[in-house]
Parts: sequence; structure tokens; C-alpha cells
Amino acid sequence: MDEHAINLTSEQGALAEDQQHPDAAPAADDTERASESDFDAAPTTPYALRLSDDLAASDIPDNFQEQLAEFGSAAAKAGVREDVAQRMLDVYVDAAITMLRATTSR
Repeated sequence: MDEHAINLTSEQGALAEDQQHPDAAPAADDTERASESDFDAAPTTPYALRLSDDLAASDIPDNFQEQLAEFGSAAAKAGVREDVAQRMLDVYVDAAITMLRATTSR
């Protein structure tokens, strides 16, 4: 029996097993498909993220509104929750300002 025939026999056995036990747990492939469909259901409306009110005007770049919109859109498309996206933005801004101040104070 060649390798192709063995694979077909194994698949047929798996199908027969599934038909005998329809209430069995889903196969790994079914789980992957569910995850992919969950991703497709991610919101596509960009999140309305905002910068912290306590930032100095000198710390905010001129095109910050465009950057906020792009990040909000990317986070929504990636399926990141809005509250998590806001926290990620806050951490990024804090780190960027800290690094900028560290390099300019030397």
C-alpha cells in the first residue's frame, strides 16, 4: 500500500469516527477556523483614543492627531480592545517622552 492510500484510509477512519460520535469535542482544525472567524468579527471603526491631559504642549508632535487616528484604526482592526489600546498608547507616549528627555538632557 502506498503512502497516499494510507493517508486516505486514515482520513476515512477519522470521518467514520466523527460520524459515530457527533457530540465529541471539535478537532484542532475546527478551533482554528473559529479563531479566524472571531478575528473577522473585530470592529473596523477606529477607536477614539486621546492623549493624557497632563502632557506639556512641547511634548506633543504637530501631527499627533493623525498618529492617534492611525493607531486607533490599527488597534481596532487587530482586535485589540479599546481600553487596552488606550493603555498601550499611554505607555508608548510615556516611554517616548522619557527617552526624548533622556537623550536631550545630555
